[in-house]
Order: sequence, then structure tokens, then C-alpha cells
Amino acid sequence: MVVNYRSNILRLVLPVILLCISGNIFAQKPTSESDDWLLQRLFEYKTLTISHSDTTTRQIYTKHTLKSLRRNPTLFLVPTMYSIAKGQRDYIRESFGVAQIVGADIIDYQPKLLCGTIRKNRLAMPILLDYITPDLYSELLFGSNVLSPFHKDNKRYYEYQWSPHTDSTAMLIFNSRLNNTQLVDGWAAVDNKTGRIISCQLKGAFDMIDFNLHVDMGSEQDKHGSLVPERSDISSTFMFLGNKVEYQLVAQYDNHRLTLPDTLITEQKLMDAYRPMELSSIEKQIYRQYNWDKQMSQPDTIRRDTLVEEGIDVGKKALELIEDNLLSSIKANSERASIRVSPLLDPLKLSYSNRRGLSYRMKIDTKYSYTANRYITLKPRVGYNFKINKLYYSTPLRYTLDERKNNWVELLFANGNRITHSSVSKAIEESNDSTVMRSDDDDQFNDQYLKLHANTAISSKVDVALGITYHKRKAANKHLLNQLGLETCYKTFAPTLTLSYRPNMKWPMFSVNYERSIKGVLGSNIGYERWEFDSSFKRDLGSLRKLNIRTGGGFYTDKSTNHFVDFENFQEEYLPEGWDDEWTGNFQLLSSSWYNQSKYYARMNASYESPLMLVSRLPLAGKYIETERLYLGVLSIEHTRPYFELGYGFTCRYFSVGAFTGFLNGSFQEFGCKFTFELFRRW
Repeated sequence: MVVNYRSNILRLVLPVILLCISGNIFAQKPTSESDDWLLQRLFEYKTLTISHSDTTTRQIYTKHTLKSLRRNPTLFLVPTMYSIAKGQRDYIRESFGVAQIVGADIIDYQPKLLCGTIRKNRLAMPILLDYITPDLYSELLFGSNVLSPFHKDNKRYYEYQWSPHTDSTAMLIFNSRLNNTQLVDGWAAVDNKTGRIISCQLKGAFDMIDFNLHVDMGSEQDKHGSLVPERSDISSTFMFLGNKVEYQLVAQYDNHRLTLPDTLITEQKLMDAYRPMELSSIEKQIYRQYNWDKQMSQPDTIRRDTLVEEGIDVGKKALELIEDNLLSSIKANSERASIRVSPLLDPLKLSYSNRRGLSYRMKIDTKYSYTANRYITLKPRVGYNFKINKLYYSTPLRYTLDERKNNWVELLFANGNRITHSSVSKAIEESNDSTVMRSDDDDQFNDQYLKLHANTAISSKVDVALGITYHKRKAANKHLLNQLGLETCYKTFAPTLTLSYRPNMKWPMFSVNYERSIKGVLGSNIGYERWEFDSSFKRDLGSLRKLNIRTGGGFYTDKSTNHFVDFENFQEEYLPEGWDDEWTGNFQLLSSSWYNQSKYYARMNASYESPLMLVSRLPLAGKYIETERLYLGVLSIEHTRPYFELGYGFTCRYFSVGAFTGFLNGSFQEFGCKFTFELFRRW
């Protein structure tokens, strides 16, 4: 009986022991099939949980604490850091607001309650607001940056290792295969059954900020909430030219409803009542010191000289206005109107190329909305090119009647590049008058123009734009042309027609432009007829990889009179906008003479962009380089058949740079570079 009893016990216990052993073995080193299955469930969790159109709202409480460990006058140069570059070294800022979330993206955030010790309750380092709501399951973690380790398309950039955590969860440890600023390291606690991320830790460095982010996700019962954080904690360090600032940010997402004010108010007592977490002793001390300094700064109302005080106040206000806008943007918003003025001194607006030289630009963006789809915008641009010593300006005023149908009317007043006239150039060359003084701008004309265009969508695939263009071109050297008996001012009045066609969003945009001048209207003394064709193709290949292709051509069909060769889609740009503008669609080494000598052109420009291509794979460089590009340009005009341009460029946290080589008729022609600041571009 004893033997039988032991045998029965053994028969019952042995499978359990074996199961436990096998379970422990699995926990320590899961099979590749199990790893792949769980990783696949993680990748698919978002798409299996909600649709992209699902919406919800959250009340978000944020608490920012800053400590300036080291600072010097260069901290004033950092946008949004001006307010903390002087005075106290410790700051705090709290806010309560309401966010609308579509899918897992915050599309609208309205602050309702605010208090803090930063001057005028401004927000330092607003870029960190993108970090508090990471889209873990999407391709990119923070808006348009940093490749998520929880997306299938980024799997090749990371190494994964599973380890046991609890009976229902597993721990995923991930490490980047390369030391690159677009990658992160860390861990995630994952639900074994669903692949849902319960919590995670992300460590990385991007845009001069070393960060450590901890995220607790919403509960599984709230399907929508499981895709957005319940709480985010960020510990970060910013270092720049000897400055070192530590930044702590806590964000808590609450599903319950507090009675928040209808409009934004600043009230510390109300924040004390609503605050969902206790302040630390250090944070309380920051508030006490701030309130004490504020109290001591109040003037003695009994003994003050009113006139003197008022004078001081005016001067102080003027000084504050200059200080606030010298290095920071002016921003103002209301229910219907908004305005944004770029800083007076902004390194981001400075660019250089060996062909176009050094240039600086400023911009103003204004908007007034009548409805969500009907609004008016005015976006003046002004800039100066130091190589040719010329001020450029552009004032586009656009009235959008219906955004859904792309119905708009635009009035544009601007000036263009200096341009040559073929008959004038020929007359100057044939002149044998030795008494005439010659200079480089003898055949150059300054251009001012006015454009009035109206656009409408006649279908979901076709747009039609009608317009009028009026040019007034005056000779740069009027004295010379008068001596030679030549015209010193040319005017053109030309109706235009543009048809645009896009089969769908995956196809290129095709356009054809027709322009014919009419002599005699508003003093027009030049006749011509011009056709241009253009197509642009931009394809997102995933994981921050992009392919851009632009092709086109143009020609003049009316050659009865001499005219300016001035194409719409083939021009020299003296005020570049940075990495994302004409770097792809234009030639970088061509001089203006090439643009104004041929009555026809055919071109193709292409670029391929990737975050991990060539230089970014190097051990030290990869930590700073965000994206790289390869360029190819091909051009055929009357005197160059063909012209090739090859280039390579990269952008990092500080600047964008590109190197280009030109080849004419198979032979090396020229080498040049281009440079623009990217410093604090996202700040």
C-alpha cells in the first residue's frame, strides 16, 4: 500500500514538476516561435484594438521642473530658453488642459489652467511636449522623429530579448543595432496574451536632449486608453556651448472630468485644489522663493513718484518687448485669428552655398478664419542675399473660399532675381563705343511682379487655376542703355492657365502651365508664349525613408520678338528654406546665366532620404546625424546636353550640409557645397 501510495503520488506530481521545469526553461529562454509570436502580437496590437478614426478626450496635467546647473550668455540664443537664462536657477510650471485624441495622436490641446515661476508663464523646451505622449505602436515615436522599436518596419534596427516577468506578462529588452540619434534603448512589460504594452522605459538622445522616458499605459478595459499613456515621466538633460539644464516633466492623463475654466486662467490656488499629485519639498520651495521675490519687487505705493514710475514702466515694457522678440517668435492666437513672427535674430534663417552665397530671411504668418474651411492668410517673406547685395520680398495674400474643394484666390506682390535680355546682351556685345564704361550688371534687369490667381477643383483629381501675371523689369545700368539707345524698362502682361492632375495620392502630381503675354495692356511692350510641364512625386517608404522625384520641361513657342527667358519651374533660388525645400527639386551649381539663355529645358531631379545610410553608421557620427540624402539631377538645355549633378547631404541637430558635383557633357564641371542651420528647428 505504501508503494502504491507513493506511486500514485509520483504519477500525479511528476507531470506538474515536468511542466514547471519546462515552464522555467521557456521563461529563461523562450523558443524562437514563441518570441516571434509575441513580438508579432505586439506589432499588431494597435490595428487590432481600434480604428484610426476613433476619438476620445483626456484631461492632462503636466508639471515641468528645470534646474540650470551651468549657464552662460549663450543660453539667451536658445529659443524658448530666454526666460530662464537669467534670474533664478530653479523653475516650475504646471498646467491643466483638455486634449482630443484621434487614434493614438493628440490633434488638439487646449490649456485651461496654468501657473508657474517662469516669467510670463512661458514654456521652456516645448519640444518635450511631444515626448509625453509617445505613439508607441506607430512607426515614429515622437511626431516625425525616432524609430519606434514596437513597429514591424523598424525590426531590422533593433535586437530583442524576452525574459519572464510575471505569470501574465513578459519583459521585452530592446537595444539599437547602431548608435544613432533616431534609435532608442530600453525595456517594455508586455501582456502575454494580447501583446499590449503595460509600461516601458525609453532611453535616447535627440536634438541636443539626452532623455530617459518612463511610460505607464492605460488599462486594457479602456481600449482607446490602452494606446495612450496614463502617466509619463521624463528626465532629460540639455547641453549647449557650456550650458547644462536638467529638465523633469511629469504628465498624468485622467479620464475623469474636473470642472476646468472655459478659457485659460492663471491661478495658483485653483491649481493647488486640482493638482493630482503632491509637490516635493524642493518644488514647494521654488514656489515660496518665487512668491517672496514677487512680493519684494512690488513698489512702495506711498512714497513712489508716479511720473518717474510710469516712465520706468514704459521703458521696462519696451525693453521686455525687444528682449522677448529678438531671439524668440512672436505668437498670438484668438478664437479666429493667429499671428506668428519669426525672431529678429534667428540662426535657422541663415544659409550659405558657394554659388548663391550667404542669405538671411524672415517671415510672418497671419490667419483669420471665418469658418473651419474658409479663411484668409497673409504670409510676407523678406530676405537679403549678401553676395549680390539684394533684398528679396514676397507678400502672398490668399483667400480660401473652401478648403475642401481647394477653392482659393491669391494676390502676390514680390520681386525676382536679376535677369538678362537676349537683345540687350547682344547689343552690348556688338557695341564698339570705347567711351562707354562697362560693368558686370550691364545686361541685368531688376524684376518686380504682381500675380493674381484663382484655383478650383473641378473634380477630385483635377484642379484648374486662372491668373494674370504683370512684370516690370528695370535696367540695373540705365545710363549705359541710354547711351546705346536701348530700352531701360520692359513690361509684360500675361494671362496664365494651369491644369493639375493627380490620379490618387500614391501617384505623382502632373501639371501643365500656359502663359501668353498681350502687348499694349498696362504698357506691356514684350510678346511671348510659353508652355511648361511638371510632375512631382514624393513617396514615404517607411522608417523615415523617402523618395522624391521631380521631372519637367518647358519651351517658348512665340519667338517673333526678343523676350526674357523666365520659366516658372526652372529658376534660381537665392533664399533657400532649409533641408525640406528646393534641395531636392533644384540644381545647386547652375549659375543664373544658364537659366536665362535657353528657350527650352528638360530636367529631372531625384533624392533618396534615409536615417541610416552611410555616414550615420559610423560609431561617433551616428549619434548626431538624423537623416542622409543622395541627389541626382539631369538637365538638357540649348548649350548643355546633358548636364548631370550628383550630391550627398545630411542633417544633424546643428545644421544641414550638402556636397554637389556637376558634370557637363561627360566631363567634370564644378564642385560646391550648401549649408543651412538646423539648430533648434523644432523648438
